[in-house]
Amino acid sequence: MTLAPQPLVVLHLELVRVLSDQRRYGDALTEARKAVAADPKDSSAHFNAALMMQKLGQLEGASQEYLEVIKLSAKDSSPHSNVGLIYYMTERFPLARQHWSAAVIYWARPIRPIGSVS
Repeated sequence: MTLAPQPLVVLHLELVRVLSDQRRYGDALTEARKAVAADPKDSSAHFNAALMMQKLGQLEGASQEYLEVIKLSAKDSSPHSNVGLIYYMTERFPLARQHWSAAVIYWARPIRPIGSVS
């Protein structure tokens, strides 16, 4: 029996969570990569791979995965924030600022005028 991509992704990502909670980041990264292989268009799989790489100090690989998440889910603030941190840590300040600015934009919510009903 072969599982469809989505249930397989969910299974691998649950293993990522368990292994990460145990601080077994290398094993968690292996599972995250399996999730990416099961469904390369799943932004959560790429995000988890990036996060595990970041925890392992693999900053260049992590930044590439975060950029993939941004391609798949452009208006998600988290990958912008995280890749901005990596760029800051590696002294690529203009790129850090660019991604942090995007993170703020995507976190911002429209403010209703006082007295607005909807």
